Amino acid sequence: MKKYSLFLIYFILFNTALAEDRWSYTFLPNKGRLFPGLVSDPWETQWALIALNRYRQHGKIGVVVPLYRARSDKKIVQIGVDLLSFNQTRYRIQEGGGFSLETTDTKFGIHTEYQKTPWNGRIGLEHISAHLADGLLWPTVKKTKQYYSREFIQLNISYDFLWIRPYFGFFQAFHQNYPPDEKLSTTFQVGGELFWPLSKKISYFIAPDWKAGTEYDFFINQSYSTGFRIQGEYPQPFRILFNFYDGYDPRGEFANSRTRFWGFGFQYFI
Repeated sequence: MKKYSLFLIYFILFNTALAEDRWSYTFLPNKGRLFPGLVSDPWETQWALIALNRYRQHGKIGVVVPLYRARSDKKIVQIGVDLLSFNQTRYRIQEGGGFSLETTDTKFGIHTEYQKTPWNGRIGLEHISAHLADGLLWPTVKKTKQYYSREFIQLNISYDFLWIRPYFGFFQAFHQNYPPDEKLSTTFQVGGELFWPLSKKISYFIAPDWKAGTEYDFFINQSYSTGFRIQGEYPQPFRILFNFYDGYDPRGEFANSRTRFWGFGFQYFI
């Protein structure tokens, strides 16, 4: 019953957003995402490559594809799909070099975005599954596959001030196979991005992200990014950044293990 209630909430919110006259409609709009990307959220759909400590690399290839857009004088509502591949590789220094794939995680789903300046909103139905690359962790780690996957509803709200954008998020799993369904995870999220213009095309930014909830136990995941925003429109600049993360591993195969990492790289939201 709980999972059907979540679907009902999704469609009620969408219909409520359209409760206004004088709308124009576009199928396959040429503009991209409405909701601004969450810089320090490891699972935000993005293009990124981050070189981490201990010879690791995070590569993320993701895209948001708008399918249908409704626009009035003050509001925009958009339906789209999103896809993200989150991969970790390691430089095999002990074996004489070369980069080997260790884990790959996939996220995809359908979402509705809402914009009424300065407010932005997003609600989505998402799926995540994790895959361990056979043999590539041996002999340094002996790992048994968890066959991690889950489906969840995601809600995000943000507000645009002049040089700061705070946001709030909520995640509720309605089906998962690890941990089992009787331990469905609930997560709350808060964070933001603060930036200072250095020139017309370059800004310095700081972006914290915190997630708290219960799953294996009560947890708080912390992620912090800082660096430079270069060119681009306001919601989607190119970023050169430093990232620090402390909490449960964002990769599904290691989701019940705590980790800490830092690294330098770049990021772009499409």
